[in-house]
Amino acid sequence: MWEDLICCDLEELELVTRESQEGMSSIKVVIPEDLKGRFKSLCALRHVTMNDVLSDFIEQWVKENESPAQPEDQKT
Repeated sequence: MWEDLICCDLEELELVTRESQEGMSSIKVVIPEDLKGRFKSLCALRHVTMNDVLSDFIEQWVKENESPAQPEDQKT
């Protein structure tokens, strides 16, 4: 009986995982091992995923850099 429940839960989990990745892409980042370890530890302490932190950072960076910059002589 428990095996059936576990099997069903795993199938549902796989379905949710596939659906949540639809339209998503991945990137590879090469960083020093010690930096990755510190980043991973801090994310765990704050109960956030490394993916969520990086996604938020990239989204914010893109928003800040997509808008056209004002020419130097027009800045107040």
